[in-house]
Amino acid sequence: MPDDTIPLAQLPRELAAQFTNPPKYRDLYVKIVDGDLPASRQRGRWTVRRCDLPLIAETLGLKAAAPAMHA
Repeated sequence: MPDDTIPLAQLPRELAAQFTNPPKYRDLYVKIVDGDLPASRQRGRWTVRRCDLPLIAETLGLKAAAPAMHA
């Protein structure tokens, strides 16, 4: 799998690292299968491109997470 793609199984974590209140895996899966989010199938598995994360977040109405404060 190319480095610029994210497996669907990891998408909720990737979104949670950058945005608030990401949807659950099942909700993302349904939106991908329905064609509501950009994704492709590679060897039978759904993947998304890293460069599409902002578009996915915008489509889902997610807000950017506040940067973590380090002590």
